[in-house]
Amino acid sequence: MPLEIKGLINPTNTSVPTAHLAEIHDGGLEPTDSFTVTKNLTHAVIRNEQITNTSYYANVEPETGWSGLTVTIKVGGVDMSNLYQSGTINIPKVTGNIVITAVAAQAPLSSITAVYTQSGTVYDTDSLDSLKSDLVVTANYEDGTSAMVSDYTLSGTLAEGTSTITVSYGGKTATFNVMVTVDEGIIYQLQNRTFANDGGVNTGLLLLGQDRSFTILCDADFAGQQSSTIWVLMKCMNPTSPYAGLSIQRTDPTANILTVQWMTGKKNINLANSYTGNVKIALTHDISSGTMTYYVKVGSNSVVSDTIASAYQTITTNVAVGGNLSGTQVWNGTINDFAIYDHVLDSTDIDEFMAG
Repeated sequence: MPLEIKGLINPTNTSVPTAHLAEIHDGGLEPTDSFTVTKNLTHAVIRNEQITNTSYYANVEPETGWSGLTVTIKVGGVDMSNLYQSGTINIPKVTGNIVITAVAAQAPLSSITAVYTQSGTVYDTDSLDSLKSDLVVTANYEDGTSAMVSDYTLSGTLAEGTSTITVSYGGKTATFNVMVTVDEGIIYQLQNRTFANDGGVNTGLLLLGQDRSFTILCDADFAGQQSSTIWVLMKCMNPTSPYAGLSIQRTDPTANILTVQWMTGKKNINLANSYTGNVKIALTHDISSGTMTYYVKVGSNSVVSDTIASAYQTITTNVAVGGNLSGTQVWNGTINDFAIYDHVLDSTDIDEFMAG
């Protein structure tokens, strides 16, 4: 009979806090670890299972369509969940009961719904992602549960009118409609404002803080002279001499002149004696040419246009409309529409404005 001594030895894998039964035979030391495996699976499957007398190996994955897999492992009542890595369980050299619990919590996706509540103007230049603040996407699952999701994608094109946008998530799609407005590039607009010697409106716009292309359209009615001799439609001037900048003003109503100033250059447009009534003005500044072009239509008269060539200077005051910022120069009448665009409008747009 061979010499046989039984006892406990420590495992070589120190991460497993379990002693092992070994037998010493005349042929040497051989492990005789033994264990049982209990598997509690909920919408999860175990594949490639390999069991030897000293280790347990298996791949764990959710059932088809299910997700959100959580795996816990206990060996002899001790939590050994760290032995589950990247979908694989690998438990070497153990003695005792192994309990594997694998739960896939999320059922297969059956559909998605998209509810869009438009809260403001959407322009054709906006990004699709900007729509997400008004969009609620819900994932609906085969077990009857649902959940709001945010990691969806949007596809489609924003074009004037009604645009249909597609939401994609988990292989499912839904659509919603959005009303889209063409972005005309308006950076400031004032409409239907009556002034009566009460000072200008500060637009808060530092239009000439840097050299840039822009267009100004102004449709106004002049009601007649009051106490001031300078009637200002708009002004953006340096506060000290030489007073360079941009302005549209009637320096003296009895002088029958409307003055357009660009930096230090000026052009005068003749008016009828003590004219009251409508005036339409368009100003375009093209940064590539460095010139200001003006278009003026007084009443039903023909449009007068010309250019003002004057080097750009940095102007550090905001644009004022209907007078200057201090209230010493005003407009007496109504500004029907005043708009500043961030680009040069083409001749078709100018003609349409003048004819309107």
